[in-house]
Amino acid sequence: MGKGRGTAVPGIAALSGHAPVSLVTALVGHGPHIGGPDSDRSFLFTEDLMMTARIVAGLTILGFTLSCGGRQSVEINPDAQSVGTRWNGTLSAPPELAGISDVRGQGWMAADQKEEDETRAYVQITNAVPGGRHPWHVHRGQCGSDQGILGRADAYKPLEVRGDGRASETAELSIPLPKSGSYFINVHASARNMSTTVACGNLAPPAR
Repeated sequence: MGKGRGTAVPGIAALSGHAPVSLVTALVGHGPHIGGPDSDRSFLFTEDLMMTARIVAGLTILGFTLSCGGRQSVEINPDAQSVGTRWNGTLSAPPELAGISDVRGQGWMAADQKEEDETRAYVQITNAVPGGRHPWHVHRGQCGSDQGILGRADAYKPLEVRGDGRASETAELSIPLPKSGSYFINVHASARNMSTTVACGNLAPPAR
């Protein structure tokens, strides 16, 4: 082997786009002849450099792979409803339950994206008593001025509160989405105590 010669590191040329270059030649320069007094030390030094180069090349490829494929894919819910096309409301406990219950939540109703002549209603509550079971409905009128349930009462499945005090439910109503009028979402204390409301919220009409 002559002066200044070394072995090119696989993978470096592919990453840099240039012809293979000997790291030993670049870093060591002109070294002693093999068989000379310093040949053993030169050989060990060259092996160390080659090992370092392989580690650097491996880490570079690993970093490139993670940067390209490390992000999680984003899933789009096809049933998601646009805020501007639905009736929206914020629920809160009535004043008479102050200091006793503080159930809060949100809800909406919108045209069903799969069935144009049907309406989908949704409600979510928080800070409820775990294990509770609360009937709920969309009503005509406003909180405190009830004019009857919108659609069939049995289309609304009761809210079942989880251990974290949260619950949510969706109802499919066999009626077109109302274009006008006043509506609200009412959450009842229980099936045996429908006269007590634990959360209520008026629905604002769609923006478009």
